[in-house]
Amino acid sequence: MQYRTIVSTPADNYKIVILDDFQAFFQIGLQCKVLDGGNYTVNYFFDDPNAPGFDPGNGNFYPVPGLDSLSGDEAVEFNIPCRGVFLYVYNGATVELKIVQAGPV
Repeated sequence: MQYRTIVSTPADNYKIVILDDFQAFFQIGLQCKVLDGGNYTVNYFFDDPNAPGFDPGNGNFYPVPGLDSLSGDEAVEFNIPCRGVFLYVYNGATVELKIVQAGPV
């Protein structure tokens, strides 16, 4: 298992987490905890974040089912093989995102 925790605030309004997309069985758990009121969305993407010209502000992002436009705590299971997830906060939110990815470290 691989574990990661990030926090996004109004000052930096988004964070990207690169996932290990070489896992034979791709499954992650995502848990969002609102630390300060506001809204958030968690998106996933297929673009290569290491490619020249990758721009997180203009990427092709898709909402994670169950984590789109929320204002409360939520957790979901996600199994679409992707390159990473993108936590976006707005309306003054501070949100903690915990990620657990199946597979070896």
